[in-house]
Amino acid sequence: MPAFGKIKFFWDNMLNPDLYDSAGSSLTAGTTAEGDYDVEYLHNMLETNMWKASNSSDVFITLDVGSGNTQNADYLLIYGHNLNTIDAAFSLQWSTNGSDWTDAITNQAAPADTIYLKEFTAPGAKRYWRLKLSSMTAAPYMTICLWGMKTELAWNSVGFDPHGMKIIAKVNKTQGGRVAGVHIMYKERLFTLTFKQANCEIYYPKILD
Repeated sequence: MPAFGKIKFFWDNMLNPDLYDSAGSSLTAGTTAEGDYDVEYLHNMLETNMWKASNSSDVFITLDVGSGNTQNADYLLIYGHNLNTIDAAFSLQWSTNGSDWTDAITNQAAPADTIYLKEFTAPGAKRYWRLKLSSMTAAPYMTICLWGMKTELAWNSVGFDPHGMKIIAKVNKTQGGRVAGVHIMYKERLFTLTFKQANCEIYYPKILD
């Protein structure tokens, strides 16, 4: 039986400057394969495109949040990748000057080519961040990669299905009202969280943020 924990939202993503209004920010990859594999796809939250390196050499994905700006992080999330298959090791690093780097997390390995989530102690707000991928047997790819600050809420008071979905469909009917066919257009993640003991003065501002 899984252990119970507080509800956490891993929504804050410093790779997307639209979330924190960081003027002059830049996201670069050491190598990118030919074709439609732009590194900017890592933060668009779509599963239909990805970043891919051009070879198996060590590669850095580097973020500069811009002059005069800093951002903090306490989680790393990677989804839609091949890092287990290619035996990749990866570290998330930060810097204050873009030259001297310190590990926030060191030499991690994905246990499978499924969603990877790692929480760690936030080092404080920094201007430069980068993800280092190394020791690979083939070129790496990632569909979604996020790092930033999570939001932790209170204990949920009522059980819920974290995999709950709402199916959005178009139903075609005959003139007599009988169902002639159903076309599923898309599915939405949908669940309800209940916090009976929550302090509105604490959580309402977080929801607004």
